Amino acid sequence: MKLIERLIEKGGSDSGSRNFVGPKISENVVRLIRRHFPSYVESDSSKKKKKEHRENVCKEVAEASMQSAALEEVTLTNSSDIIISGDGTWKTRGYSSRVGVCAVIGDKTGKCIDAEVMSSFCKGCDSWKRRKGSPAYKKWKILHVKECLKNHNGSAGMMETVGMWFVYFSVH
Repeated sequence: MKLIERLIEKGGSDSGSRNFVGPKISENVVRLIRRHFPSYVESDSSKKKKKEHRENVCKEVAEASMQSAALEEVTLTNSSDIIISGDGTWKTRGYSSRVGVCAVIGDKTGKCIDAEVMSSFCKGCDSWKRRKGSPAYKKWKILHVKECLKNHNGSAGMMETVGMWFVYFSVH
């Protein structure tokens, strides 16, 4: 596997691999690997674009589904004053989780009308915390603010309450 990884990285021009398999064979091996295992040789930027695309599609589908559920709830009750219930869950058990989800569920349909992901942790922020005062940090922070995943500072137990406020005020 190490030989294949070296071949992919070097594009078939690794001198150590040429001694082992020959120049023409190593180029053919790389060509075959790229053809049959394209995800294995994708660049990081290509993987990032695909991940962002998947995230955007999932978000659009979820929003459309929740809008449809809300419309169905309003239709079934014949009023825009609908009865809902809210519930929250955490990634891990107990009151130590850093990630949770709050959902608003329609009374008549039992479908999710809105949801909010709560997080008291951001991997990007955590990796930069040691360099907080540096000019590089300030530049990074400006760009990172839009994509920061941290939206909760309190305890895990308060995530549900704060999440419900987020959902309520996003509607009103």
